[in-house]
Amino acid sequence: MSPGDSQTITLPDGRQLGYAIYGSRHPRAAVFVAFHGTPGSRLDYRMLHEWALKNGVTLVCPERPGYGLSTIDKNYVVTKHAHDVQRLMDHVGYERYKVIGAVGGGPYALAFTHICTKVQVQGTLLIAPVAPIDAPKTGLPVSGTGRPMNRYLWRLLTIFPFLMELRVSIVSRKFLKNLAALNPPTEELRKTEQGRKIIEGYARHGTPAGYVHDYCASHRYWGFELRDTDANRIVIFAGGMDVQNPPDGMRYMRDRQRNTELFVHPHDNHMTLQRNQMCRALQILRNM
Repeated sequence: MSPGDSQTITLPDGRQLGYAIYGSRHPRAAVFVAFHGTPGSRLDYRMLHEWALKNGVTLVCPERPGYGLSTIDKNYVVTKHAHDVQRLMDHVGYERYKVIGAVGGGPYALAFTHICTKVQVQGTLLIAPVAPIDAPKTGLPVSGTGRPMNRYLWRLLTIFPFLMELRVSIVSRKFLKNLAALNPPTEELRKTEQGRKIIEGYARHGTPAGYVHDYCASHRYWGFELRDTDANRIVIFAGGMDVQNPPDGMRYMRDRQRNTELFVHPHDNHMTLQRNQMCRALQILRNM
């Protein structure tokens, strides 16, 4: 790992916030604040380092409580983390930036956009984001079967976190066991020492400690109303075949927010959307 991969700041309440910076360090580079998925860590966007260098982009990648270097916070909510990241951006000295949130990072990216001014946030990109709990067909498949979880069951799990922890423990073990089957390039990564470290780091950062509270936060009230988000421009990418975060939830978001565009890619599912459309989505964000 490079020195930029593993940085921390101390927040006012004494917690540590882990983050990484990738891409260009040129003072005129465009700055993206990148919110990772669930589970995840500051390492999630490391794969975009070369793209960011080539395109003159600085990627600032904070990680949420309980993942990697960030202190766990069992009482945090979506907007609380957004304020933590606002302190991070003050710390690193950037005053204007664009925002990207993939999957589980979507609510946090949107909350960050909500608390910042239009001068600070020039544009926001959401890729297959988790939708609010009141949106249609929200929630993850029960066990990878493709059946969306009932929103009322999600509410029950967020009220009783120990139930969420049990579910997450079961699903995460199954997910990690089948990681190679779901993502064949993983086997190529295993052939190199660096690749093995990335896989091991993902497994470690995806343990239930941060996982549970992350899911609970994103599937409760986010702390703001969608209609109150006054953004310059929000672009949402959805996969037409995505059963994990279905496009209906993103249509719900689009219809309740100002200056929001939705692009549905009919032949992409949850995984292929991120693989096939990421570069196009990033170029749209870069041009905002």
